[in-house]
Amino acid sequence: MSAEIQLIDYETRERWLAARGSGVGASESAALFGVSPWETPLSLWAKKTDRVQDDGPSGEWIEWGNLLEAPIATRYVQKTGRTIWQGGPYAVAQHPTIPFMRATPDRWVTHAPDRGTPGLLQVKNTNAFKGHDWDEGPPDYIQIQVQHEMAVTGREWASVAVLIGGAEFRYFDVERNDDFIGELVEQCRWFWSFVENDQPPPIEGSVRNLETIKKLHPNDDGSEIALPSDAIGWFEELARLRAMESEIRKAKPAVETQLFAAFGNATFGVLPDGRRLSLKTTARDGYTVEPTTYRSLRLEKAPKGKR
Repeated sequence: MSAEIQLIDYETRERWLAARGSGVGASESAALFGVSPWETPLSLWAKKTDRVQDDGPSGEWIEWGNLLEAPIATRYVQKTGRTIWQGGPYAVAQHPTIPFMRATPDRWVTHAPDRGTPGLLQVKNTNAFKGHDWDEGPPDYIQIQVQHEMAVTGREWASVAVLIGGAEFRYFDVERNDDFIGELVEQCRWFWSFVENDQPPPIEGSVRNLETIKKLHPNDDGSEIALPSDAIGWFEELARLRAMESEIRKAKPAVETQLFAAFGNATFGVLPDGRRLSLKTTARDGYTVEPTTYRSLRLEKAPKGKR
């Protein structure tokens, strides 16, 4: 490790979680570019300003990811011949001049015979259904994560090792991109100014932002405010969409009934214009309820050479 890397060991999960409000972590910065699967700038701001609780992601898939991290890292060493080092589980690297930029690499590559310089290692575990997301390399949000880690640590390259569906191992070397890191730094500065000023970033319409707003304001307080002039358009558009929703809920069963009745027990049906539909039986596993089956109507792709 380079002497200039600032590594802070928080020693316990509780202290580590409490310190997450002190900066933007590598896994969080994808939200600032709109490509995070979990966060938006607003939801991240709400956590950093302690307006909503942030215990980190949870669930069995997270537990499995933690359990598989060590064997995936071991497989990486076997495949590459490189040497790795693991810091403490709650050790955080901090940018030498931008203290609110932080990173927690899974491993540090201390020796790589084929590279000549030390690097970083990020370990991932994903299911088979997301395997194609890795066909061209790590997904964008992970690319941003490792660029953030390189920005914080000064490393010139990083590896991403992934186990797909519990059976397929891949790894990718990602080179440092100083042009992108410049943009990343600016985005982090932009976001952190809202945290420091205790003002929310611009709010874009999205399901995640709506969820965040509901968490930020779960109850009314009996007061009255004057809404902005734009609120007239927002309300009228919402009313129009709600009316459409109601009409769709009423009309959909009538149309589905006609189509399903026309199919009978058939799996496929051909429309007069040549398009081919399928109405296949699909099984739904039972967890808290009994397993069930249902039929899903889809438009089949035309065979090559036919329309």
